[in-house]
Amino acid sequence: MALDAYKAAHKYNTKLSNNFRDFGTLQLAKVMEADKGPDGLFDYEKFNDQKYNKEVSAKIGKAMGAFTKQFAGSGLNPDDAEDAMKLQSLSYGLFGFNTTDAAEYFNQAGDQASVAGFGSHLQNRTAMGHMASKRSENANTHLSMDDRDAVIAETGIANKVYAERITETDLGEIMGTYMSNDGSVPNGFLRGKHYAKESLEGRISLDTGALGNGNLRQPGQ
Repeated sequence: MALDAYKAAHKYNTKLSNNFRDFGTLQLAKVMEADKGPDGLFDYEKFNDQKYNKEVSAKIGKAMGAFTKQFAGSGLNPDDAEDAMKLQSLSYGLFGFNTTDAAEYFNQAGDQASVAGFGSHLQNRTAMGHMASKRSENANTHLSMDDRDAVIAETGIANKVYAERITETDLGEIMGTYMSNDGSVPNGFLRGKHYAKESLEGRISLDTGALGNGNLRQPGQ
């Protein structure tokens, strides 16, 4: 079934993207753990030193290279200059970021750098995010206009949209939102869409379940 194929592809792509991001943040966390002072704390002012940032980035890059070498079953020697360059290229193609991207974040963030901030940088400011978008587009190829009714039924938005206005591209956006929001399509996402019913405008919620205990929910909640 096309919808099942889409779900499987979306879950796989999300897991893949998260794993690559988490690999990078894990390496940073390891470096910071190893660089703790006598008091057991890491001094974030270290990130104000571009030389230190370059060293941290190199350590992250080395771990990425080792993983890539094993993942690809490559016989490239990281100690050989030419092989090292090839390995860096393979690593970039796999992860979507390199040591330059890492150093850029540390230099810009300075003592405000953090593991979470680094993860956000990788996902939103490097090729990693672009690669994730491309994988999402590939997942969308599983859907066609023949799946429109199934998508609407799956996501529970029948009373919120004009089905006939939904395009094939819209189906991918709707399902992507549904999968990324634990099985729901928030009103905030629908509001303003060309296929959304006007009744969404100005409404606090279209979900009658929100009134069960006398409480009203804000859009998208």
